Amino acid sequence: AITEGTYSLDVYTNDEWKGRYDLSIARDKDGRLGVCYTKAMLAQYGIAAEKLNPQLSEQEGYCGSLKSWRNEENVKDNLVQSSLRLNISVPQIYEDQRLKNYVSPEFWDKGITALNLGWMANAWNSHTSSVGGSDNSSAYLGVNAGLSWDGWLLKHIGNLNWQQQQGKAHWNSNQTYLQRPIPQLNSIVSGGQIFTNGEFFDTIGLRGVNLSTDDNMF
Repeated sequence: AITEGTYSLDVYTNDEWKGRYDLSIARDKDGRLGVCYTKAMLAQYGIAAEKLNPQLSEQEGYCGSLKSWRNEENVKDNLVQSSLRLNISVPQIYEDQRLKNYVSPEFWDKGITALNLGWMANAWNSHTSSVGGSDNSSAYLGVNAGLSWDGWLLKHIGNLNWQQQQGKAHWNSNQTYLQRPIPQLNSIVSGGQIFTNGEFFDTIGLRGVNLSTDDNMF
């Protein structure tokens, strides 16, 4: 059985993950164990306190159980101790639709430090059998490489071409850029050999720095 104390819990509102929070489990005035919710906490979990209980939402610093905010059968919470998960269930009318599917940037995963490499290679040879015939060989290697670290992404896309007749190989760099998300601006900044997104005009390549909005951050 759960006891009083502070727990690090994954909070879900109507099965949508809202983040991991350190929450205190304590007894209310009726002796029931549970979480004491403030207006600010409910907002973090995507619930509009002013819809849940207009009167209590105007009381500065009010803290109470979910049932004290709205005593309805379909307004409830449940702490699953085995998985350290807090399930909150409310009718959609009490949700803040502006925060639907929203997770606070502090819980965004920057990903793991990783190096990835994709490549494609082929080679061919042609022979002319007529008088004075000749051989001609060529080879191609395409590379798509990336290094991610602490939210940064270093990306390079290029290819190597070799022609026997030319007697040398040539490396062509299609893209080399450094990229990082800026959650505070709901944007991504990229620098280096980059391409425009083609949203309004044809995509063009350029060398420089680009700051663009990322709708996935809203």
